[in-house]
Amino acid sequence: MRPDRGLRPHRPTISHHLKILRTAGLIDGERRGTWVYYRIVGETVNKLGALFTPLTETQLTPVSAYGPTDA
Repeated sequence: MRPDRGLRPHRPTISHHLKILRTAGLIDGERRGTWVYYRIVGETVNKLGALFTPLTETQLTPVSAYGPTDA
């Protein structure tokens, strides 16, 4: 990584990840000239969230920076 770039990802990396999200149907893009404007596809994201909701309700235990809590 070049020092002048800091932690910013390279454009090909961003494009690759956006392509994966578009292929999965999680985002949609609209080209306007040389720019592409992306938006979240709410229905698909909600379906994905519904798949993970049962996991968060039954398997996660609250943990603080100081170790497990009694909550």
